[in-house]
Amino acid sequence: MIKIYSNAQKTKPFFLDDKGVEQVKSDIKKLEVKMAMINAVKGNAMASEKNTTDNSGLDFAKNEQIAITTALEERKSVLKHCKLVKAHGDADKVDLYDVITVYDKTIDDEYKVILTGKYEPKQSEIFDDEEEITLNSPLGECIFGKTKGDVVIYEIRDIKHEVLIKDFTKSGNTKEDVAGLDK
Repeated sequence: MIKIYSNAQKTKPFFLDDKGVEQVKSDIKKLEVKMAMINAVKGNAMASEKNTTDNSGLDFAKNEQIAITTALEERKSVLKHCKLVKAHGDADKVDLYDVITVYDKTIDDEYKVILTGKYEPKQSEIFDDEEEITLNSPLGECIFGKTKGDVVIYEIRDIKHEVLIKDFTKSGNTKEDVAGLDK
């Protein structure tokens, strides 16, 4: 029997696992260091440009400040409003860090993804042919906790994708291993 699930809910919380929270905290620290460096550059640019008409250094510093401030506010908001997710350890359900083989009926393509609780996914360091997706992606949101044979429907850019979960390989997320995965 095929069960169909959909991510019809438009407003959703931001999900992170422990690794995702640490990633955001690390990003914040790096951005704060970068902001301090830009502030120093801006101060030097202001001092040296008092006697010239070239404001390019000051303009660059101001633009960088805006970009860094935006990124800092976004990451701080994510930390403030995120929901912490832990691996559930159920061998019959898609879990964090599982490798999932899906068939997208909409585009007639089969591919593999690794479900993560990170803030920003990166190309898998383990496999070249699998791509990381987060719990916050439309597909990640739909497949977490589902079983082999389930069909999920998600939408990207007004295109509905119907995806069959063909198989998945556990990443050690048995009930015994879950405690170690989340540390």
